[in-house]
Formats: sequence, C-alpha cells, structure tokens
Amino acid sequence: MIFLLHHENSFYNFNLISTLYAQQEKYSLAYFSQWFEGNWIGSSVGFGGKSKIQHSYQTVMDGKFLQMKTNARFEKDDFTDVHEDLGIFSYDSDHGKLMLRQFLSEGFVNSYYFDTVTAYTDSLVFITESSESSGGMLARLIFVFRSEDAYFCLLELANPGQEFFSCQRMELERKKLIIK
Repeated sequence: MIFLLHHENSFYNFNLISTLYAQQEKYSLAYFSQWFEGNWIGSSVGFGGKSKIQHSYQTVMDGKFLQMKTNARFEKDDFTDVHEDLGIFSYDSDHGKLMLRQFLSEGFVNSYYFDTVTAYTDSLVFITESSESSGGMLARLIFVFRSEDAYFCLLELANPGQEFFSCQRMELERKKLIIK
C-alpha cells in the first residue's frame, strides 16, 4: 500500500522513504544507493540566485561507496558562476551510520552523518559532523523524494551557536536513458 503525504502543496511518496526507515537497523550502502543512482537534472534557487543543476550518482570501488557529482550553473548578467562538488557516501560500520563527505569548489570540505533523530518519514537528513575552511559554519542537507524519479534537496546553513537557515532549494528529476 502506498500512502501520499501532503506538505507545502506537494505530494511525497510516503512508501519510498518509510521503506528506507524500515531497513534502518541493517542499512547497507547498496540499499541506499538504489534510490539515488543515475543522472538527475533540475533547477535550484537560493543565495546564489537561480541555477540549472545536475546531480550524478554512481557506485564506485566495487559498490563500497556512492559517488555524487554536482554541477550548478548560475547565469548572471555578464557571466556564469559555476559551482561543483564531489560527494562520497559510505557506511561507517564502526559507528553504524551512513556518512557523506563533500568536497566543494569553494574550498570547503564537509563531513555529514545521516541523522535518524531529526529525520522525518518523508526525508533523509544529513548534518555536518565537521567542516574544513568554513569558519565553523554548519550545513544540513535534506533530501525529500516525491517519487522514485523526483526529489528536492534543501541546503540549510548555520553559524556557530545559531539556528539553521535556508540557503538553497534544488528540484531534480531522474534523467531517463533513451535507447533508439
């Protein structure tokens, strides 16, 4: 049975994410990867303005890691600002948690953990455990799946000792491979 959760004028496939949570005690990167693998395209809006964005996910190193590549192009009046990042998802068996290490073109390096405490049944929440070259700023990534082929991602930031604030909202759809 599939339940739809209505939130902010959008419908989310409750069954997709609740299935992930049902597997929580035996999380494997392979299970997690099936939700993300592939190429995703869309748009984002936030502090940098509006952009066209691409996310690409693929398992690497014999399935031990999930690699995420991001390319966002912010069109300005007289130039294009390009943001890139490389993320590596892994499962930390010593601590029993899913991790994300993200290297950003601005020079920041973030280490996130999957936060089961603040996660909702319609989202996957990753919070920075540590950050390099960011002046102590924290980040939170929230992935919300609308279907198997669509999700949005919220990037929230927080200065040390302060609450998180919204920085960017990305809307992405899986790019279908067309074979002729």
